[in-house]
Amino acid sequence: MNNPMQQTRLASQRSLLEEDIAAAESLADSLFLNAKYDESLEAAIKSIEHCMKARLQAPDVDKPRLGKKCEQLIRKAEWIKKLQKKALERALDEDRNPTSTPPAPSPSNSETATGRKSLISTNKLTVKEQTLLWKSSKVNGLTYPPWESNPKPSEFFPDGLFSDPSGFLHLSDSQRSMLAAWKRPDEIFEGGEVLFPREGHTLDLTQDVVTDCSVVASLCSAIGREEKGRGKILSNILYPQNKYNCPIISPLGKYIVKFYFNGCFRKVIVDDHLPVSNNSRSLYVTCRNDPKVFYPALIEKAYLKLMGGYDFPGSNSGTDLLALTGWIPEHVFLQSDDVLPGSLWKRMYKAWGHGDVLITLGTGSMTRREELELGLIGDHDYAVLALKEDKGQGMLLVKNPWSEGTVWKGAPVFDSDEEEDFDAGSGVSTFETNRLGHALPAASEEEAAPGVFWISQDNVFRNFASIYLNWNPGLFTHRNDTHFTWDLSGKRSESCIGGNPQYCLENPSAQPALVWLLLGRHIVYTESYKAQAGITNEKTSYISLYVFESPGRRVYRSESALHIGPYVDSPQTLLRIDVMPPKSKYTVAVSSQDLSKTQHTFSLSAFSLNPIHMSRAEDPYGFHNALQSQWLPDTAGGNAQSPTYSTNPQFRLSVPSTCDLMLLLEARDTLPVHVKLVWGNGKRVASVTTRDIITESGEYRRGCAHAETTSLQKGTYTIVASTFEPGQIGGFTLTVASTISRATLTQLPSESAGKLRKDLQGVWEVGVTAVAYPLELERFTRVSANARTLWANSRAQPMLRISIERKIGDRRRKTEASSGGEGEFSDVPQGVRTGDVDLEAGWDYLAVLERMGGEGGSGYGVEVLSDGVVHLGKVVLAEE
Repeated sequence: MNNPMQQTRLASQRSLLEEDIAAAESLADSLFLNAKYDESLEAAIKSIEHCMKARLQAPDVDKPRLGKKCEQLIRKAEWIKKLQKKALERALDEDRNPTSTPPAPSPSNSETATGRKSLISTNKLTVKEQTLLWKSSKVNGLTYPPWESNPKPSEFFPDGLFSDPSGFLHLSDSQRSMLAAWKRPDEIFEGGEVLFPREGHTLDLTQDVVTDCSVVASLCSAIGREEKGRGKILSNILYPQNKYNCPIISPLGKYIVKFYFNGCFRKVIVDDHLPVSNNSRSLYVTCRNDPKVFYPALIEKAYLKLMGGYDFPGSNSGTDLLALTGWIPEHVFLQSDDVLPGSLWKRMYKAWGHGDVLITLGTGSMTRREELELGLIGDHDYAVLALKEDKGQGMLLVKNPWSEGTVWKGAPVFDSDEEEDFDAGSGVSTFETNRLGHALPAASEEEAAPGVFWISQDNVFRNFASIYLNWNPGLFTHRNDTHFTWDLSGKRSESCIGGNPQYCLENPSAQPALVWLLLGRHIVYTESYKAQAGITNEKTSYISLYVFESPGRRVYRSESALHIGPYVDSPQTLLRIDVMPPKSKYTVAVSSQDLSKTQHTFSLSAFSLNPIHMSRAEDPYGFHNALQSQWLPDTAGGNAQSPTYSTNPQFRLSVPSTCDLMLLLEARDTLPVHVKLVWGNGKRVASVTTRDIITESGEYRRGCAHAETTSLQKGTYTIVASTFEPGQIGGFTLTVASTISRATLTQLPSESAGKLRKDLQGVWEVGVTAVAYPLELERFTRVSANARTLWANSRAQPMLRISIERKIGDRRRKTEASSGGEGEFSDVPQGVRTGDVDLEAGWDYLAVLERMGGEGGSGYGVEVLSDGVVHLGKVVLAEE
């Protein structure tokens, strides 16, 4: 048996051998990916030798593990040898056919020349945010983890040819009918596949069967920028790569693609199987100049895997370019009144000259006649390859990515009175709609490409629906990201934003700040996947951003917004703040329309040239009480001028000490609603005058009512929630927020709850100013009486007073309760009320109704409420 010293020495030797195995294997992988097959094979053999030696010296418990490792390394060496032979055959073929030689990687395309400098967020993510990003990795049931580091060479050496465990991508019925087989590139292309085009050659990408014009337009736009020598922003997202960050052929068919999606860069793994059609049509993106170039097809495949398959319903190229490049998307709606064409052109043209913007175009819905006349395709995306100014007119070189795509034919002729001007000071000439509207520059090689055409900016603004601008994030020096969830399950109104996610945006510097805010909604299921799953009843949903001058404090309604972003049905929306004052704070609120009532996840990014801070918006009220209630047919009393106003839901609010207070009433967006806090001593109120109101929400607004007050004194108050018209029914949530913890909120029962009710109606006779109804009680009873005018013969209705009186002898009466406190007459629409009074049995009582003014013939109604049986006699004339 070995002594302890020998055991230690052997263990050390085994450890060194295992390190040698790992080093030799890593070297073999790296050399192989750089196509140095001879050296790679030598290193692989060396790793096998180290592994066998380690297995001989290993204790019995480690021998099975090292045996499996040896088998794996032997298989890897066999693959290297096979591909070494294949490379030799290809080299011999290239000697016979020099034109097929692929380009040598150029040092000029190194990482230092790329325009893709990922802007690092200046804030550190919390553990909760990191967990959230990991949870957002699951899309359509597959997991795409956050990108933590570039793949190691060993990741591209699976045990044999790699096939994606998730299977082949989904195809539509028509695509499946054209499918011959899924094949690898070396099976598709005779004479060998080419990942990259030959040096100096440009790509001419086209879509065919797959309806992913936005994706192909995005690929064309990004590749066009690379071909101008402005750095890599697309080709460098595909792995494996060589030392120049150029993608290279993966020996076993495994590729990894880096996409920006759901709040961060993520890893998408695909194999190299491509769908081959049984006819001349193509089921994946191809290059017209050289169909053997297949790296765009791999990027397309990876993105469509993320989107749910080749059965792609379409997107927009701004969204697609964000995923492909990480560049900031801006969606410009060209037909919006807010768009200033001249200013927009100047912004685009300047940034294009520096290579800091990618531009794509989108048409809207078109009739077949419009498509034929204009040479455009409805609901289709186009790539912009170049901008220029020609005799004061802006021109765009546009590519239709469809393989059979038509080109711009020119604008139709209109009357001269339809001419329009660009905004003043744009430096761009007015566009004339009584001619074709664009003067074509001299012919060039670019124009000769199929589907490529020049078009004036005038005609772009007139005939396209959208411009998608994707901006280089490297334009900014500071970035702040936050990731959060939003549970909409309890949200009633989209116009009420008090419960929406809100953030304080701060510019702490002494200089004004340019700030761009990008909101992104995380996707769990894509449209393609939902269509495959039969989920077709969802509404189109929209998201937007609001910015308020509220200094980082929570806001509740959107009317006072300083900036409002567009509502878009894309997963992201951009809001630009051109000038944020020095040392200022804004409140940024997330808004939505028709978003499903579930939990959603978002990312909010702020870009600036100044240091900026972003944190949760301050809630000045630390304590919240919320009650659910509803307006029913007999409790929807309408506004304060309605006779039935008193039947509205009312609440008792008890405040034990002085505090600031906020009322928020949220209902469905079709209901115009209102809330007010009144001096009511916590009891129901029948009518409200100006002097009774402590605070109220102002005009009736749909879906949301909000009121605030400061320094509310200790006491008990009444809250009234109302709709504008009587009979408008629906549920609502009433929230009372305060700066103290012990404020209590309870709903008051309706006026007639638990009481017996007697209703009487009558008509005033000419000259009669008072009537009485005898009351007979069986026991001690609490009674109240109400009266109001039902109709009047003149515009001025009579003023009323009602009282409950006890008869004392034949002539005397004692007033037990009277309306108005001091017995005043009133003509409020809600009528007059005595309030509750306790009456003893054995006495004769009268409910006395008096009027002041008005003519004979007007109608009145009397209501008696009681907690015991009350018998009402016939009306008599009340004695003066």
